[in-house]
Amino acid sequence: MRVDCGDAGLADRVADLMLAEADRLEAMLSTYRPNSVFSRWRRGEPANLPVEVVDVLELAARWHRRSSGLFNCCLGAVMARWSQAVADQVLPGRGEMAGLAAATTELPFAVVDGVVHRTGDCSVVDLHGVAKGWVVDRLVEVATAIDGVDTVVVDLGGDIAHRGRAGSTAARIAVENPWATAENASALSVVTVADAAIATSSGARRGWLVGGRWYGHLPDPITGWPIAERRSTTVVAATAADADALASAFGVATAEQREYLAERLNAAALVVDESGIVWRSAAWVDSIDERPA
Repeated sequence: MRVDCGDAGLADRVADLMLAEADRLEAMLSTYRPNSVFSRWRRGEPANLPVEVVDVLELAARWHRRSSGLFNCCLGAVMARWSQAVADQVLPGRGEMAGLAAATTELPFAVVDGVVHRTGDCSVVDLHGVAKGWVVDRLVEVATAIDGVDTVVVDLGGDIAHRGRAGSTAARIAVENPWATAENASALSVVTVADAAIATSSGARRGWLVGGRWYGHLPDPITGWPIAERRSTTVVAATAADADALASAFGVATAEQREYLAERLNAAALVVDESGIVWRSAAWVDSIDERPA
């Protein structure tokens, strides 16, 4: 986090408030906590869902619809099977993974007028593709609601948001080259972000190691098989949640789907494909301040 204001004491207090909010939301939404509200809901236990959980579920459903299923929040069984493959050090069969993926085409829940309705097995719901960005947006809201704060930047594992008052300093974000991931490697480029957010989805650093081979963490929603680990997608959007969801969608899109999605949503996206070719959407070229690293 970066908090710019005229008083160091205020900056410390704002940072403490943001950390407390992060802890509160993590305890509510984490799938790693078996007693979190979201984990209990996934198991089918009766729960009065707080507005925060409803908001994230509604956001996930909206992006599933807007991306024509490229953003898929129901790959929990697919992700769990790959985690099991790591534990066993045995690759799953492609037919098995395609079968697990085929069961994810329809959402097992619907959100109507702020109420979540369960329509299927919700144990497969996985919000990692959007929840982190959503939390970033909430932390930014906490900081910017306080008088005296000029600029705030939140970076939560690569999902980054900047908000600032008129004349404040923009954030300059280096976009990693997925083909050169050493700590001292040169970045692909540097992007200036002001009152916006940026997110990157890549299998170069996150994924599964099975049988001595690395598999990127982002599975194809059709085959259940990981997208090539060297592919990387970076998206700039108004909110971190939108950037997060779009980065996931572009990350699994074919070249044709990529063009369609970018045009329909006017999305600012940069994609490095598995052969190292860099593609930029029209909105990226027209609106993003990108410079050589």
